[in-house]
Amino acid sequence: MQRDSTARSASKGSSSGRSQSSGDLGHEMEARVAQLWFWEGYFARRGINLERHYHPDPLLITDLDLVAFDFNPQLASTKHIGEVKTGTSRNAPKPLDRLIWLSGLKQVVEADTGELTTALVPSDRVRNLGRTLGITAQSLVDFERREKESVAGLENLGSQGIAAAETVKRVQETCKRDPELERAFWFLRSEVWFLKPFVAVKQIIDLMRRLSRRWTPKHDDDDSAAIRWLMCEATSLLTLNTITIAGIGFTLSKDQFFALVEESLAEGIVPSHQARRFSESIDRYVAGLLAAANAPAHLRVDAVGAFLPKPPDYAEAYAELTWRIMQSTLAARILPRQVDFLVFERVVNRREASWTTVFKLGLRRQDGSRLRRLVAAFLRGANASIDVVDAALTREVEVEQRQEDHQSISSQLNYEQQAFTNEPKIDHPASVYASRIKEALQRKFERSHIKASANNGPDITFVGEDGRSVVIEVKYRSGGALGVSEIADARRQLDRFAGDQRGLLVTNAPLSDEVRQYNASNPGFSSGIEVLTWNDDRDDDLLARALLRQLA
Repeated sequence: MQRDSTARSASKGSSSGRSQSSGDLGHEMEARVAQLWFWEGYFARRGINLERHYHPDPLLITDLDLVAFDFNPQLASTKHIGEVKTGTSRNAPKPLDRLIWLSGLKQVVEADTGELTTALVPSDRVRNLGRTLGITAQSLVDFERREKESVAGLENLGSQGIAAAETVKRVQETCKRDPELERAFWFLRSEVWFLKPFVAVKQIIDLMRRLSRRWTPKHDDDDSAAIRWLMCEATSLLTLNTITIAGIGFTLSKDQFFALVEESLAEGIVPSHQARRFSESIDRYVAGLLAAANAPAHLRVDAVGAFLPKPPDYAEAYAELTWRIMQSTLAARILPRQVDFLVFERVVNRREASWTTVFKLGLRRQDGSRLRRLVAAFLRGANASIDVVDAALTREVEVEQRQEDHQSISSQLNYEQQAFTNEPKIDHPASVYASRIKEALQRKFERSHIKASANNGPDITFVGEDGRSVVIEVKYRSGGALGVSEIADARRQLDRFAGDQRGLLVTNAPLSDEVRQYNASNPGFSSGIEVLTWNDDRDDDLLARALLRQLA
């Protein structure tokens, strides 16, 4: 938005001998306020474009300076907006005018609360009026006091800060050269913020699928940098909308919630109940035509429901993801901020978290780590992820590194070198996944023995109390469903190391229809190999039952 001239520089990022335009100062202040909100507990963004949303109607308000979300213990969301004015000239907007203006904008964008930050000190009367309107009015002095208390030592981390705002500008310039990337950029900077959660989720996943097809691992140019940023922003917004959807399910049974999710994801522009009535009318009409034409009975049956909206292929997996998230509300409330910080810090900024942020965001908590892995597993199964984002969500968070450890270029690249090479000393995501399976087996069978994998040997050998053993092959996938060809590979490994012994194939990926049919064709698993998906401790019982079937 346009800014008036200012009598003082409130930007810590300004050079002492450099003049600064009011527009630049205003954008930097917005970035600093958004950063403050993030470290005070909000999921925050700046510069949400309103012009494109209301196009072609003309609009003097170019963008929404600040928007943020918070969640209560029942995962109900609170929307918070903000306005920043740095001008102090005679013609600069007065705090009372901007307060009333922001109150109207709050209603337009359906926000719950607001905050006005202005270089002109608001009077007590203006502050009191703001409280009655659900808006906090503060001066730059008030803001800087809060910033000193909450942000000191945490500047320019994750998606926040002046440096992040500069990154957005570079990404925008890159996207201008490519129509598809430009559409993706403005979708994430404008339209997605005005969509209902289920519609937003569908469109975000579709966008991530298209971006993932353009991703080239280990290729580093301007387009790759733009895709990194777009995928991180999409992942953050998907998580934010997922928590909002999870809040709907508190008063529903699991079956009711799953039905709601699948029906809502099947909706298009027309609401599902109207589409269902429309489909029933078409069914009656088509059935009459087929009956008059003496069509075979199987054609009449196949025609039923042809116009009924169908949910996307990932609907069931998404319902399961959302339901599991809802079972861990303490971790779910902070999950959008954790995901946002980790993907931007690791993928865009290419560095690891400092020890301060690890503890401030609770990044080492096991419940949060489990939910992040669930999000990553869902995105892999939906073919809506790329390797660097998947690693950012699944890689363990260490606490030994300090902020000063990752200032050099070499340490910025260290994360990806560790995540995607095959050197034995590297903590590869596949190795982490296999280790977590071993931990799950130890949890369920405390007196058993888990043999470490040997060179060219089976991935895991489980030895029970009675001495009987089961060979377990582990298949970690960064995307897509597990196919029957991978069963054949596991079978060859099993024949090589265990003779005619039965075994398990455990994967983090969803199972393809062919694999599901394979499992269904051998219900007792008296022969062959059993295939199952394991992602976290909630799947421990599934793993234990499968293992006991092999030992029977």
